[in-house]
Order: sequence, then C-alpha cells, then structure tokens
Amino acid sequence: MNILHILYGLDMGGIQTMLIQIANEEKDLGHRVNIIVINNMVDNTITQNLSNAIKLYKINRKPKSKNPIFLLKLNYLILKINPDIIHLHQDSIIRFVLLKKRCCITMHTIPNTTNSKFINKINTIFSISETVQKVLLNELNIKSILVYNGIKINLIKSKNRFDKNKIFKIVQIGRLLCETKGQHILINALNRIIEKGNTNVHLDIIGDGPSLKEITSLISQHNLQDYISLLGQKTPDFIHRNLHNYDLLVQPSLTEGFGLTIVEAMAAKVPVLVSSLPAPMEIINNGEFGYYFQTNNYLDCEIKILEIINKTPNKEIIEKAYKRVSDYFTIEETAKKYILEYNKIINHEKNNSNIRW
Repeated sequence: MNILHILYGLDMGGIQTMLIQIANEEKDLGHRVNIIVINNMVDNTITQNLSNAIKLYKINRKPKSKNPIFLLKLNYLILKINPDIIHLHQDSIIRFVLLKKRCCITMHTIPNTTNSKFINKINTIFSISETVQKVLLNELNIKSILVYNGIKINLIKSKNRFDKNKIFKIVQIGRLLCETKGQHILINALNRIIEKGNTNVHLDIIGDGPSLKEITSLISQHNLQDYISLLGQKTPDFIHRNLHNYDLLVQPSLTEGFGLTIVEAMAAKVPVLVSSLPAPMEIINNGEFGYYFQTNNYLDCEIKILEIINKTPNKEIIEKAYKRVSDYFTIEETAKKYILEYNKIINHEKNNSNIRW
C-alpha cells in the first residue's frame, strides 16, 4: 500500500511525535510511506527519528500564506506520489487536496468550532480516544472510528526499583500553554506543599511555548526557583531515557484529547496524577491505573500530591498500569488498526468506481 500523510508542520509537539512513530511502524509493516509538510516548520530533532525509507517532502510555505503556488506544489506532489490513501492530520488541509475521496483524517484534539470547520468534508474520521469520539458524535453529529494513540514501549526505559528518594521528583511534560496544559495549577499546588514545610520535593517542567514568561513569573512570585526547574523543550528520546528517574508525573491539563505523556509515564512505571478530564480518566480507567484530582483545582492537586508522597509506591497499580499500556496503547496496534481501516476505504472506493449507471 502507498500511504501519504499530510500535515502543516513537523516541529515539536504530540501530533508530530505521534506521526513519526506511526509512519515508521507502517513502513515496518511493509508499506510505502510518504509525508508532506506544508509549512516551513520542520524540526530536525523530530525528523531524525524518521526512517530513511520514508520519503519526506517539504513545501516550505509560510504559515497562513495565501500564495497559490503552494497549492500547485501540494497537488503536484500528490499526483507524483499517487497514494492509495491520504491521511490528513489537520482538517483544514482538505480544502487544498483535489483527490478528496482518498482522504481520511485523525482528530487529534477535542473538536470545537475552530479545529473542525472542515471535518464534515472528509468521509473517514479517526478519533484518538473515546472522549474525542463522543464529542464528535454528540456535538457535531459526526461518526468516527476509534484508533488509540500508541507508543513504542521498548524505547522507554522503565523504573526497576521503587525505593523512595530523599527528594521526591515530579515531572510535567507538555507545551507551555497554561490555558490548556494548566502548569500554573501544579505550580500553585507545589507552592502550598512547600509553604507547609514539605521541602523535599522538586518539579521539572519539560516543554516550551507561549506561557514561558507567565510560568517564570509565577515561580519567581512564590520564590520557587530552588524547587522548580524549567528544562525547556526536550526530544522524545531524552524523555524516553529519563522519565523513569521521576517519582511522579503530574498532568494538570484543562483540555485534553488523549494524553500521550501519561501513557509514556505508565510505560516507564512512574505513577501518574492527572486532572479529572474524560480523556486522561479514560487512560487510567477512572483511577484504577493512576491517581486524579479535580480539574482546575490546585488545592485538590496539592492534597493528592501529598498523599502520594506520604505513601509507599503501590507496585501492583504500577505493574497493572504498565500492562494496560502494553494491551491498549502500543504503536504496533495503532498502525495495524490504521492499515485495516485504510484497506476498507480503498475497497469502498474501488467498489464504487465499478458501479455502472
């Protein structure tokens, strides 16, 4: 099968990291895989993980440019590649593609009026979680196919000892955007913990984004410079190698379509504490495989962190969480499911093209 993925950028981000892994796995399953990146947003630290057998095409359009030359380049490349299936990763791309019947799309986030304006122009839609699937159906009346995001478990180093460290090490990973990822909630919770005399704790925040100044200011405001480190953007390889060194991953998101870093932490055998949004709760099965606090409530976040610090790590929950990842959230299963659904699209198109009126 000749597969083409199209997206706007291959810079640091969950969608981009996910796509690289999916493309590599589809190639390993014996398929020809191509990627077109529309905008001039390509990070070499991301693309270096892409298999040499995968063709990467860069159109180098300036973001939001209305220059029609990129339309010609895009469709010329599509005709040149002649894919059996075109897998989009942002819905607005469908406006520019001539071979619409071959298109499908993955909805990577919670649908809203901004990120799903054109989704009804695409026949086959994939949801990365039951949460996204339900929102599409209940709010937009659009049916979709569930294909969970996955990870390559063998790339993630797992914790093999659960001894308590002198310093309880917490990590938060994600784009620095407080309005969606909620870093300020975690910082305010940590401030209260330290004010109460629990100073044997340290938080590493991994990521970059528009809220860097706000987060830096909040850390200074609470005099938390000795307790919080901003590590900046790190490669997936760095995270996979180092995640096991932490005692807890906290993901205080205010909106979330899935939560790949939660799954990665579970694979690293690190306990997870998530906000009570439907998608993260789906991953931990409502508390069976991890801990949760009330969304947007730093007081509850503080309470739950203290409870986790003061108790012995629950090895049974940690091992069950690891098994849940291996059962439901592997990149191998993600790619196999996509290939299965691609074949259905191709066969449907062939059957319709054979109809004579």
